[in-house]
Amino acid sequence: MQHAVVFGCMPKISQYWYLIILFLAALALSPTMVLKTMALISGNPDWSNGFRGSLAASAFIDRIISAGLRLVPFAGLGIALVIVSKTDLRDYLYPLFFGGLAGIVATIFWASWAVLGSHSTGGQVSSSRSLSLMFIPFLGVPGGAMGAIFAGALYTPFRNLILPKRRAADNRRSEETLRE
Repeated sequence: MQHAVVFGCMPKISQYWYLIILFLAALALSPTMVLKTMALISGNPDWSNGFRGSLAASAFIDRIISAGLRLVPFAGLGIALVIVSKTDLRDYLYPLFFGGLAGIVATIFWASWAVLGSHSTGGQVSSSRSLSLMFIPFLGVPGGAMGAIFAGALYTPFRNLILPKRRAADNRRSEETLRE
C-alpha cells in the first residue's frame, strides 16, 4: 500500500471509503435537488420561487435537523456495511453498497417527487405534504434494505464462480511468499 507511507491514517480511511460516499450522498439528496431535477425534466425555468421563499423562512436549525434525518437510512446502510466488512462475507460489500445506495436514493427521490410534484405545474404544496418531507428519509430504510438484498441475491451465483478463482490466486501468492 503506497498511500500508507504518505498518510498514516489513510489505510483506515480507505478501508471505509463507502462511509464517505454515503455521507456525501445524504447531504446531496435534498428536496432542492429533487426540485432542480423536476425543473430539468419539465422544462420549467421558474421552478423554485415558492420553495426559495419557504427555505428563506425556515430556520438554520430546521435545515440541520432535516439533514440529520436524511442521514438515518445512509447511517443504517453504513453500519450494515461495516459489519459485513468484518465477516467472511466481505466480498458482498460492493453489491450491498451499490444496491443499498440505489435503493435509498430511488426511494427518497421518488417520495420527494410525489410530495413536490405540484411545483412542476405551478401549484402550491400543502402544509401536511410539506411536513411529510421530514419523514421521507425513513422510507429509505426499507428501500435501501430491499436494494441491498436484491443486489446481494444477484451477486450470489457469480460469487461461486469468482471466489474459487480468487482463493486459488491468493493461495498461489502465499505459496510464493513462503518460498522466498
